[in-house]
Amino acid sequence: MKETLDIKLSADKTSVQLIGYFSPATIQFPDTIDKLLHLCNSALQKHYQRHKKSILIVNFIATTKISSVGFSVLEADVQEFALQKKAQLKFINFPTSIKPSLETRALYYRLTEQDGIHFRD
Repeated sequence: MKETLDIKLSADKTSVQLIGYFSPATIQFPDTIDKLLHLCNSALQKHYQRHKKSILIVNFIATTKISSVGFSVLEADVQEFALQKKAQLKFINFPTSIKPSLETRALYYRLTEQDGIHFRD
């Protein structure tokens, strides 16, 4: 089965959705990162317009694999974007409940404990 990745805004345009595989086979540098950050900016603006809170929400819809490259993008690019915009970063449905790899668990705990990122299933 070919790995695919779809990055889009939620129906209400207040969060970014990652669907599929966030891996080297699907991440095309720099296009994927540019698209992700562009959608993060749109979602952040729309969320602020509606709720008057600066919160960036990334929702992992049916995301079945996140590779170390994907982790790097989440840690470096998305987190840095949120910091620059002075926005709280929330990951929803982060794939930890379905046989998470050691790498996934380590990232989850590090982001939660050290970086204060909020996760919600």
